Amino acid sequence: MAQRSLRKLSVILLITLFAMGASSALAQRAGNVPAGIRISQDLGRSAPSTEINITVRLNLNDKAAFDRAVDALYDQGSPSFHKWMTSADLKNYASTEEQRQAVRQELQNHGLTILSTCPIGFSVRARGTIANVESAFNTEIHQFQYNGRVYRANVKDARLSGEAGNYVSTVAGLESHQVRPLIARAVNMHTGKPFAPLPLNKITSASSFPTGFITT
Repeated sequence: MAQRSLRKLSVILLITLFAMGASSALAQRAGNVPAGIRISQDLGRSAPSTEINITVRLNLNDKAAFDRAVDALYDQGSPSFHKWMTSADLKNYASTEEQRQAVRQELQNHGLTILSTCPIGFSVRARGTIANVESAFNTEIHQFQYNGRVYRANVKDARLSGEAGNYVSTVAGLESHQVRPLIARAVNMHTGKPFAPLPLNKITSASSFPTGFITT
């Protein structure tokens, strides 16, 4: 029973991750330079020989259909209400083997070593030097300091080179410590755009916030 519940929770978390989209800690989409570097001290380029691990998350093949399927899981009037997706179900929305191979090959072309590929086909893990990663994603990685803590982050938008870049949603690992400005806005998980501000006199409880949001 406990193992079945754990598997169910893992699937829910995986579905939620893709329904919400990438957080600001992940890079690949346009404008993916972390906002926290604006309030941190730039210490200069990271040592190019430092080795790091990255996780490249791949685009879904039919995100619109995936979003509808996820919405149906929480719709009490839907036949699939709370009928959580299995790994086989999720594979229907994953990237193709050809797309995964293109991403793996592009990473290897820039000197990175492939560590693993998600069995469902959602991501690829790789390891290489910062110089390798900068070359592969056409970016620069710097060291920053904030409140006495040193971390690394990309200072230019990161995008995987070549045709393979079209198959990548986000890449995690470029930023080693997340620093965010104190101001946060509620964001619609489907559109990626902030909700309109609510007047203070209408914010009476947590239930006042729109459903399905994340903060950035």
